[in-house]
Amino acid sequence: MIDRMIVAGGGTGGHLFPGLAVVEELRRRSPRAEVRFVGTRRGIEARVLPERGERVDFLDVTPLKGRSGADLAKSVGRLPQAFGEAARLLRDARPDVVLGVGGYASGPLLATAAAPTGVDGLFYGGGVDQLGRQLLGAGAVLVYALVASGILGLAVDKVLGFRIGEEHEVTGIDLAIHAETAYDLHATAGTRTAGHGLLGAITHHDAQHDAQHDAQHDAQHDAHHDEGEPHA
Repeated sequence: MIDRMIVAGGGTGGHLFPGLAVVEELRRRSPRAEVRFVGTRRGIEARVLPERGERVDFLDVTPLKGRSGADLAKSVGRLPQAFGEAARLLRDARPDVVLGVGGYASGPLLATAAAPTGVDGLFYGGGVDQLGRQLLGAGAVLVYALVASGILGLAVDKVLGFRIGEEHEVTGIDLAIHAETAYDLHATAGTRTAGHGLLGAITHHDAQHDAQHDAQHDAQHDAHHDEGEPHA
């Protein structure tokens, strides 16, 4: 029986709302269950959870990915404090289960040695056993996704096909498939260019260049012809 639960993470609705669905099912099965959420003040949880009357604690965790220089150093420097806050929350709440739903706040909660499972991870002297299980789970999901996607892809290729015809590739997929142009370029005189989209503009430019070249060639030919004619 689960009497106390912490849901850690958030940031986006894709992380938070699956956790809320789990909480709703838990409360349906165990109406007396106590639930606390842990997130950051930057995530969607800071707005949604108070509106729903949920109890939420915040960790001072900032992104590591995509940061460089001083920003990365600041984010790394906040981690020890975040781990300390996570340990304090776990000691205070004494949860039966900690559910990580993804997001910056879930890391410190799930990696803290005070987690209720009693299993120490690699950073806490527990060896690679727990890490190996996690890698195995991630690998199983990856293989399943690749196999399922491959089967669906082959089915789509057999029924509809992935590639369009060569003619459509030349004229442009926007025009051939979507009946729209990617660009709507106009000539300086205010008239539409020949053809459609960027391809039409290029074709129009090439046609103008060829016409000018032909005119110059004809003029030179006529001049030479006039010079060679005998005078009457």
